[in-house]
Amino acid sequence: MERIFEFFDLLPWIFGGLLIALSILVAIRIFIKTEKGETVHIESVGVFHDLPDTVTGLGKMEEARDE
Repeated sequence: MERIFEFFDLLPWIFGGLLIALSILVAIRIFIKTEKGETVHIESVGVFHDLPDTVTGLGKMEEARDE
C-alpha cells in the first residue's frame, strides 16, 4: 500500500517531465522546419474545428469589422 502512495507522490514529477520533454521535441521540430524554409501550420482541433464560428465566437471580430 505504501508503494502506491509513493507512486502517486511521483506522478506530478512524471507528468511534468513528460510535458517538458514534449515541449522540447516540438520546439526542435519547429526549428528544423524553419531552417529548411518550410512554414509551420497548426491545424485547429476540437471545438474550434468542429463547431461553426457563430458558436465559438471566433467570427465576431470579422462581423464587427464588416459593420
